[in-house]
Amino acid sequence: MSKNGECAIGKVLTPANGARHLAAQCETRSVFHYHFTAWPDHGVPSDPGCVLNFLHDVNQRQESMPDAGPIVVHCSAGIGRTGTFIVIDMIVDLIKKQGLSCEIDIQRTIQMVRMQRSGMVQTEAQYKFVYLAVEHYIETLQQRMQAEQV
Repeated sequence: MSKNGECAIGKVLTPANGARHLAAQCETRSVFHYHFTAWPDHGVPSDPGCVLNFLHDVNQRQESMPDAGPIVVHCSAGIGRTGTFIVIDMIVDLIKKQGLSCEIDIQRTIQMVRMQRSGMVQTEAQYKFVYLAVEHYIETLQQRMQAEQV
C-alpha cells in the first residue's frame, strides 16, 4: 500500500472466479483499492484539485487494464462523498468526450444519480464542491490548451 498524504492506493489479489474455481483454473484478478483519506464525512476536501488528481489516477489505472471490471465507489453511507465523487467523474468524462462546448447541467446530473440512489450528494457543501471541482477542471484544461498554443 502506498500513501500520498491524502490518498492510499493498494493492490489486492483475489481469485478470478471465486474460491471454488481457484483450484481448477489457478487464475487471479487484481483489485486496486483507492482510499481518499482527506475527505471528512458530511464535508468536503479543502482543495478540488486533489480530488481531480485522485480521480485522474483512478481513471488512468482503469484505462490501462484491458479487461477492467467496473469501478466501485463507496463511503460510510454510500451517498454523500460517493455521490459527489461520481457526479464529478461523470461531468469530467462528459467534458473529455464532448469538449468544453458541451452542455453541463450539474443539477440534472445530481438528480439523475439520485434516481439511482436516494440522497446522493448529501450536503449543500458537497453540492457546491461539485461546482468548484468542475470549475477547477475547466480552468485547468483551458490553461493547458492556451499553453499548448504558445
